[in-house]
Amino acid sequence: MLIPTTVTFKGMPVSEALRQAAIVHAQKLGRFAGDVSACEVIFRSDTHRRHRPNRFCVQVSVSLSGERIGAGCGTLPGAEETRSYQLLSRSFEAVTRRIEDCVRRRRGDVKQHVPTPAPGP
Repeated sequence: MLIPTTVTFKGMPVSEALRQAAIVHAQKLGRFAGDVSACEVIFRSDTHRRHRPNRFCVQVSVSLSGERIGAGCGTLPGAEETRSYQLLSRSFEAVTRRIEDCVRRRRGDVKQHVPTPAPGP
């Protein structure tokens, strides 16, 4: 099943390699939840900020049936091209964990507390 994926670049030039890497990561999300309806990835470089210039961020947002799950990672100035791939992987790892948690809640696999036995006489 192909997941519709939107990749947006804000404040930086478009990179087809980053776009393809994001699409590959997004297609793997179907293994964790079968009802993933859309994925949106935003690469953002804030070069005009006064206190933190050249900050690079990756935000991932996934739509499930009835829920929207998102995560993002950012870095400080001096982001290299290889660093952007690491941030992309970290963002998708965080979204994957949140999707897994959502699926567990839906199934009712919530950990129950076991009452401690009363001390004997």
